[in-house]
Amino acid sequence: MTKDELQKLFEQEQCRELAWQGCCHDCQANITVVAHIKDDGELQISGGALYNPTMDAEGHKQVFLKCDTCFDADPSLRDYSPVETYSRVVGYLRPVQQFNPGKQAEFDKRVSFAEIR
Repeated sequence: MTKDELQKLFEQEQCRELAWQGCCHDCQANITVVAHIKDDGELQISGGALYNPTMDAEGHKQVFLKCDTCFDADPSLRDYSPVETYSRVVGYLRPVQQFNPGKQAEFDKRVSFAEIR
């Protein structure tokens, strides 16, 4: 998350401190990341790191958290993009997320196999 985006959040919320609770993206530990503006105007973040590389289905930025230990080991955010699966339905490919609930349940029950020659 950029400093400008954090500044906008502070302006929207009209506060000097914001907190995010959740699981670390890497180790799954429960963490709280706190961002606050000091008296001198400097931005300080403690408890970990914030990432928002993607948009969710409603168009809101999705926030990912990393604890300090995982951030120190690897500051890059990896494996965060949802994977879109396509399947052949009646002669054409469609994203499984666009299937109706019945077709999605049918897709989940499918078994893959390899032909042995």
